[in-house]
Amino acid sequence: NQFLQSMTEVATKLERKLECRPDKQDLVDRNVLKEGAPRLQAAKEAVRKEKLAQNLDHMFGQRPERDELEQRNIIKGDQTIAPALQAAQEALKKEKLAQGLAHKLEQRPEKSSLVDRNVLKDDSCAPAIQAAKSELEREKLSQSLEKQIQERPDSEQLLQKGVLHH
Repeated sequence: NQFLQSMTEVATKLERKLECRPDKQDLVDRNVLKEGAPRLQAAKEAVRKEKLAQNLDHMFGQRPERDELEQRNIIKGDQTIAPALQAAQEALKKEKLAQGLAHKLEQRPEKSSLVDRNVLKDDSCAPAIQAAKSELEREKLSQSLEKQIQERPDSEQLLQKGVLHH
């Protein structure tokens, strides 16, 4: 009698659990169960894995060599430094370069000084007419020098004035 009662309790518990159990379609929808025959599923999975392996082989075959990646600046060539430290090294190089450029910019002469020394052109006129202005000034200087050369005293006059000696 006790055995029968125990079996009835177990059967009742099992029945409740089976009632709460999700149906087959729910398990398929949640990717817990695969749909179809088990042998077909295994064959399908094997084909998928083989295709994935072939795809990986192809991709590895297409992968560029290390030298090419270094030339394209994708990876750094220095293999003596750990990859984790290479980024820090690059950041330090950039910072050093930035500081050097900032120092050079601080030492750069003012624009007015460069204009006074004829390193830069005076840009007080519009850029479109700067070339014409420069050409005009050059022509004016040329004419002035030519006039001074024509008015220059000859050697006899300089001898008479005592500027030149025989």
